[in-house]
Amino acid sequence: MAKLEQAQKILRISGAQLFTIEEVAEVVREKPAVIRNWISRGHIDLRFTELPGRGKRVLFAFEDIIQIMIVAEASRINIDPQISKRFAERVMSTVMRILMD
Repeated sequence: MAKLEQAQKILRISGAQLFTIEEVAEVVREKPAVIRNWISRGHIDLRFTELPGRGKRVLFAFEDIIQIMIVAEASRINIDPQISKRFAERVMSTVMRILMD
Protein backbone atom coordinates (compact mmCIF):
# COMPACT_ATOMS: atom_id res chain seq x y z
CA MET A 1 0.00 0.00 0.00
CA ALA A 2 1.45 3.37 -1.01
CA LYS A 3 1.99 6.07 1.62
CA LEU A 4 -0.82 8.20 0.19
CA GLU A 5 -3.23 5.26 0.31
CA GLN A 6 -2.16 4.60 3.91
CA ALA A 7 -2.86 8.20 4.87
CA GLN A 8 -6.23 8.14 3.12
CA LYS A 9 -7.18 4.92 4.92
CA ILE A 10 -6.27 6.46 8.29
CA LEU A 11 -8.37 9.51 7.51
CA ARG A 12 -11.34 7.33 6.50
CA ILE A 13 -11.29 5.31 9.70
CA SER A 14 -10.50 8.20 11.99
CA GLY A 15 -14.20 9.01 12.23
CA ALA A 16 -14.44 6.13 14.70
CA GLN A 17 -13.02 6.55 18.17
CA LEU A 18 -11.40 3.16 18.70
CA PHE A 19 -9.89 0.55 16.39
CA THR A 20 -9.15 -3.17 16.60
CA ILE A 21 -5.63 -4.52 16.41
CA GLU A 22 -6.51 -6.07 13.04
CA GLU A 23 -7.45 -2.65 11.64
CA VAL A 24 -4.27 -1.11 13.04
CA ALA A 25 -2.12 -3.93 11.66
CA GLU A 26 -3.58 -3.47 8.20
CA VAL A 27 -2.92 0.25 8.20
CA VAL A 28 0.67 0.03 9.48
CA ARG A 29 1.46 -3.11 7.44
CA GLU A 30 2.50 -5.26 10.40
CA LYS A 31 1.18 -8.46 11.91
CA PRO A 32 -0.99 -8.10 15.02
CA ALA A 33 1.50 -10.32 16.89
CA VAL A 34 4.31 -7.83 16.19
CA ILE A 35 2.23 -4.95 17.55
CA ARG A 36 1.34 -6.98 20.65
CA ASN A 37 5.03 -7.73 21.11
CA TRP A 38 5.96 -4.03 20.91
CA ILE A 39 3.31 -3.24 23.52
CA SER A 40 4.39 -6.01 25.90
CA ARG A 41 8.06 -4.94 25.62
CA GLY A 42 7.17 -1.32 26.35
CA HIS A 43 8.25 -0.03 22.93
CA ILE A 44 4.94 1.78 22.58
CA ASP A 45 2.96 3.68 25.21
CA LEU A 46 -0.67 3.57 24.25
CA ARG A 47 -3.97 4.94 25.42
CA PHE A 48 -5.69 1.63 24.79
CA THR A 49 -8.80 0.15 26.28
CA GLU A 50 -9.30 -3.48 27.19
CA LEU A 51 -12.84 -4.69 26.71
CA PRO A 52 -14.30 -6.89 29.43
CA GLY A 53 -14.95 -10.52 28.74
CA ARG A 54 -13.03 -13.56 27.68
CA GLY A 55 -9.44 -12.77 26.81
CA LYS A 56 -8.15 -9.25 26.43
CA ARG A 57 -9.41 -7.42 23.39
CA VAL A 58 -7.51 -4.18 23.01
CA LEU A 59 -8.90 -1.17 21.17
CA PHE A 60 -6.67 1.63 19.94
CA ALA A 61 -7.20 5.38 19.70
CA PHE A 62 -6.31 7.29 16.53
CA GLU A 63 -3.22 8.71 18.26
CA ASP A 64 -2.05 5.16 18.95
CA ILE A 65 -2.18 4.33 15.24
CA ILE A 66 0.12 7.25 14.45
CA GLN A 67 2.56 6.17 17.17
CA ILE A 68 2.53 2.55 15.99
CA MET A 69 3.07 3.68 12.40
CA ILE A 70 6.17 5.66 13.42
CA VAL A 71 7.60 2.71 15.33
CA ALA A 72 6.80 0.34 12.43
CA GLU A 73 8.48 2.54 9.84
CA ALA A 74 11.51 3.03 12.08
CA SER A 75 11.84 -0.71 12.64
CA ARG A 76 11.91 -1.26 8.87
CA ILE A 77 15.09 0.81 8.69
CA ASN A 78 16.60 -0.80 11.80
CA ILE A 79 16.14 2.06 14.25
CA ASP A 80 16.14 0.90 17.86
CA PRO A 81 12.56 0.65 19.18
CA GLN A 82 13.33 2.77 22.25
CA ILE A 83 14.65 5.59 20.04
CA SER A 84 11.62 5.40 17.76
CA LYS A 85 9.37 5.38 20.86
CA ARG A 86 10.86 8.66 22.09
CA PHE A 87 10.59 10.14 18.60
CA ALA A 88 6.95 9.02 18.29
CA GLU A 89 6.13 10.55 21.67
CA ARG A 90 7.61 13.89 20.59
CA VAL A 91 5.77 13.81 17.27
CA MET A 92 2.46 13.01 18.96
CA SER A 93 2.98 15.75 21.51
CA THR A 94 3.56 18.26 18.72
CA VAL A 95 0.64 17.00 16.64
CA MET A 96 -1.75 17.13 19.59
CA ARG A 97 -0.60 20.65 20.48
CA ILE A 98 -1.24 21.78 16.89
CA LEU A 99 -4.66 20.12 16.79
CA MET A 100 -5.68 21.73 20.07
CA ASP A 101 -4.80 25.26 18.90
